[in-house]
Amino acid sequence: MKKKGNLFRAQNIGFIFQDAHLLKNLTVAENIILAQYLAKAKQDKQAVMAVLDKLQMQEKADAYPHELSRGQLQRAAIARAVINNPKILIADEPTAALDDTNTKYVMDLLFDTAEKFDVTLLIATHDTRIKPYFQNTYQL
Repeated sequence: MKKKGNLFRAQNIGFIFQDAHLLKNLTVAENIILAQYLAKAKQDKQAVMAVLDKLQMQEKADAYPHELSRGQLQRAAIARAVINNPKILIADEPTAALDDTNTKYVMDLLFDTAEKFDVTLLIATHDTRIKPYFQNTYQL
């Protein structure tokens, strides 16, 4: 039963944590391909490179996590979360470590993915820069 639950999560739910949680002994591309493997999806390096390109990270595909800035780590984790086109994408402070330019790249990717694949997007954030992207916001 647990294996079915893990597969369901890998195929249908994408998580973006406040910290990247990349595996340090894998490159950026390998961390993203791992998400495809765990979802039993086709391991598609071309799709990985396409999502990295949208985040201006293609040149970092062969870099290891210790070689990246905090913002680059976060963008790599975002690429990993969206690579399987999940039905639900849950993000905790996805843009906190990003400058304005990279925040736009991330938000464009998240909303393009949500629209193209009918993804439910749930974001918890204190980042007021992304408020204009949303029609429905809730403050606590």
